Amino acid sequence: MPLTPLSIAATSAVLLTTFAAPVHSVPVTEEQSVSVRVSNFTTAAANVTLWMVPSGEALGNQHLRLKDFLLPAKDSKDVEVALALRPGAQLYIAASAGASIAAQVTGTRIVL
Repeated sequence: MPLTPLSIAATSAVLLTTFAAPVHSVPVTEEQSVSVRVSNFTTAAANVTLWMVPSGEALGNQHLRLKDFLLPAKDSKDVEVALALRPGAQLYIAASAGASIAAQVTGTRIVL
């Protein structure tokens, strides 16, 4: 029987810190393909960094997917499209200025 992709509920997070914060976790019972959109709601540009961390691993430079992406004031960008995430993986995002960036994760999931 073929697996049918299902939509995941959109996840949104305002990044209130300049430290890497997990914004999305994949349940251990599914795989996901996600897109990430970041929005800068402030009047100053901010840098955005994104990591994709596999299950069981600690956050590190080997997981960088986007580093210091300059996001202009009052702008939004799709920074990663169709990231394939294995069971238990986590997405982390950090911004150069606290409370400046919101992230939205959308996509599809396959229940294993």
